[in-house]
Amino acid sequence: MHFSIPLTNYLLLASSWGGLAQEQESIKRLRKTDTISDRVATYLRADSGTARKLELLDSDGTEGELWNMYVVEQIASLSTAPSPSPPTTEPPRRCEDVDCTNLEERCDPLDGVCKLLDSIVPCIAIIDESDNFPDSHFDAQWTTFRADYPDRPFCLLRPIRDNSLDRLYLPPPFLNDTRVTYAEVSRDDLGTNSLIQPVPTDWFSICGFSIYNGTTVEFIGMFLDTSGSMTESTVSESLALFEENAADAGLTIEQVFNTREDWITPFLTTLVPSS
Repeated sequence: MHFSIPLTNYLLLASSWGGLAQEQESIKRLRKTDTISDRVATYLRADSGTARKLELLDSDGTEGELWNMYVVEQIASLSTAPSPSPPTTEPPRRCEDVDCTNLEERCDPLDGVCKLLDSIVPCIAIIDESDNFPDSHFDAQWTTFRADYPDRPFCLLRPIRDNSLDRLYLPPPFLNDTRVTYAEVSRDDLGTNSLIQPVPTDWFSICGFSIYNGTTVEFIGMFLDTSGSMTESTVSESLALFEENAADAGLTIEQVFNTREDWITPFLTTLVPSS
């Protein structure tokens, strides 16, 4: 999995009231500027880690509660950049000399192997929260997605709000998937007040879609949450930039829909339109 998050703004914490055994399975993320009561209800699963005690200060400077803190291996390499940046190196050209003889196949730019086109169409989901379902729903849906489409790249972008209690659950296998990218991106309608700068965010570069073009993979599947906590206007500038970049690369965006903040299920379908 590829992360792009301003790590310097976060502490990875598990509250002491839950007990060590219970909290090893879920990590709460807090901003350094938040008090204990201002928990950001975003959970990450930790398969392993080292526990130690960390004493927080309340907002008035007095000593606060003791918390168990876990150093989680999966997220140790998160970017410390203040905002996502486009890659500076040229993407590998694994398909440059590959000729797929089956008309229904295309070369997968990630490994240079000819595969059915629909099986390698990249997916991008833009959503800020998903609290309408239990965690088990997303665990099951991700398992199904990977069973049906083991080679589809998946890019999840979260237009994050400051001091928000929004919760976006990420299944453990999703976190460990080598074909997954996760990033926090700007809320364009907030302008200079957006936590992530600059506005707009270059989704195309963050997701690594520069390896695709109209001669290899012609399509991108896209889900954009418009359920209420965000709408299209929340990210309108970033969306326009993404559409422009996709068009310049010869890619057609195939949009999938869901009104219930389910960012996996809409992609359990073919993303190549019938001829």
